[in-house]
Amino acid sequence: MYDIDNLTLAEAKNLINYEKNPKTPLDYTYVYNSIATSLVVKRGKYQAIIVDNNQNISYYLDVLVTPVSTTFTISLRVQKNNLHLIRFDFGEMLRHKNNYGKNNEYYVHGSHVHINSLPNKESPKDVIPISNIDEFKNLKTIQDVFQEFVVYTNIK
Repeated sequence: MYDIDNLTLAEAKNLINYEKNPKTPLDYTYVYNSIATSLVVKRGKYQAIIVDNNQNISYYLDVLVTPVSTTFTISLRVQKNNLHLIRFDFGEMLRHKNNYGKNNEYYVHGSHVHINSLPNKESPKDVIPISNIDEFKNLKTIQDVFQEFVVYTNIK
């Protein structure tokens, strides 16, 4: 069993790989159909609850769609503490500072991934450029990214 309030990066990566299931299949089907099978995705926030029954952890599957079709966010957040187990931020104009407050601080420009990150804006967090993740580096549309996200996070 994992201490959700004190996850290591390795533990978070393990949780990403574990099988997860929609708590309410109708809610998940609505989100899936609204995102993955639509030609035009409407601006807004889509949410469903996903459960890892083996680890007894509930997550929010969140999809945030902006007016710019190539700028969006897809994430799995732990329900108990809002920790982002994994969050993909897509957009060419995005900018994120890694190693915040340290001598080797630098910016990651463009699409990136947060793993095991606190939900508040004030906490320093490092990201991984999307270009470093083979499954996502050539994807641009929300439909393609969402379908790969479902596979990557093992939602069944």
